[in-house]
Amino acid sequence: MTDGRTERASRVWEVDVNGPWWTEVDLVEGQGMSPITHALRPALEVMRIGVQLWPVANVDNVERLLRGQDGHSPYLLLAVHADGAGLHFLPGSVDRPEGTSYSVEVLRSVLRVTGRNVIALGCFAGSTAMTDAFLAAGATTYVAPRGAPFAHAAFTFVTLLFFHLTQCHSLEEAIENARAAHPEFEMWQMATGVPRHLSHH
Repeated sequence: MTDGRTERASRVWEVDVNGPWWTEVDLVEGQGMSPITHALRPALEVMRIGVQLWPVANVDNVERLLRGQDGHSPYLLLAVHADGAGLHFLPGSVDRPEGTSYSVEVLRSVLRVTGRNVIALGCFAGSTAMTDAFLAAGATTYVAPRGAPFAHAAFTFVTLLFFHLTQCHSLEEAIENARAAHPEFEMWQMATGVPRHLSHH
């Protein structure tokens, strides 16, 4: 009887020797995203991926995450509402009627994600403006939807993506395999390297 380890490669097996996790994720939870993040965390941990959950509580909390002062995992997973022109972490309040939102212009001035793979779940977070802002801030890879995914689709896409990573695929291969699973996932796009508006320099 065999457990299949010799026949089927998987990064999950590596942790038996090398430690508890084969990689780690910083999971940022914006307002209203707890159903997704509370499902994602155990799903990823079953795949032996370490998850540091960062529930957004206030603007200082957001600033530290965006500036790279909190969270240093290879993967930054943004379960945060978006609209193609910015990210929306918290709704408005008496003290801050506009809420805790960051336009693309503001993101350009505060973002520090050098060397990280950023995966966004928010609606239209894969717009050209958002993509360029993250690449300009140093992201190695930016993966985000160009449309408005269902919440359960966002959860399933990320789970599939990381499953394919456990199977020793590259990030690009994992994304393509996840996108191919259903038409709903095709809205996620991957961008790497120099932002398009800087590519001629």
